[in-house]
Amino acid sequence: MLFGMGAALNGGCSLSTLQRLADGEIRLFTTLVFFVMGSLGVTWLQSLGTVPWPHVEALWWNAIGPGIRTVLILVLLVWAVWQLAVLWRCRDRQQRPDQWLLAPRYRLSLAAMVLGLCSGLLFLMEGAWTYTNYLRELGVSWVTETNAPRWHRLALVACLFVGMVVSSVQRGQFEWRGTQSLISWRNMLGGGLMGIGGALVPGGNDTVLLVLMPTLSLQALASFGVMLLGIYVVIKLMRVISG
Repeated sequence: MLFGMGAALNGGCSLSTLQRLADGEIRLFTTLVFFVMGSLGVTWLQSLGTVPWPHVEALWWNAIGPGIRTVLILVLLVWAVWQLAVLWRCRDRQQRPDQWLLAPRYRLSLAAMVLGLCSGLLFLMEGAWTYTNYLRELGVSWVTETNAPRWHRLALVACLFVGMVVSSVQRGQFEWRGTQSLISWRNMLGGGLMGIGGALVPGGNDTVLLVLMPTLSLQALASFGVMLLGIYVVIKLMRVISG
């Protein structure tokens, strides 16, 4: 709930915050700073035993038998192949493959497929690789004086941001907005709430969507639903106040 409220105040979730920063909106750096501060505050309370450490289990996946798991995986694979066939039939036959790849906009289903494949491969190799989870793990190492995340986790986050910048330039949306003030109460409060919520879940919406929900965790589904509720409540309140 706190993460969703923070995302609404900030004007964007964890992924869109990084994307807008890559588009040249430098004030979104304030959101990231306060995200880390909020996460550090919760981590400090967790180290004192005041707040319990988060623990997520794939409850649904563990509860079903191997036969049902196999059937479920096969159904998902068939659906994915069918979607791929639909995308191939609906392609623009006047474009070359390199033009598909460098198109300024992807079909929503194609973009989701590429995102899912890439995040799935990274999850197999690295586990919870998302940048919000990296920031949370970094904060835990500072507070508890344990080993920091390995250097290639930082390299993954850097590659994610560089890819966003390249995409922004390629789409013609990059515009440096260095004259904007870095001091914005909405970015500070929003980033802080997102950091607190991200430490409690654990992870931001990127971690919930790309890491936890694919494990069929019912806890992740509940977290995402309440996150959406937090966004809805704050947006409605802001409209009432401004109207």
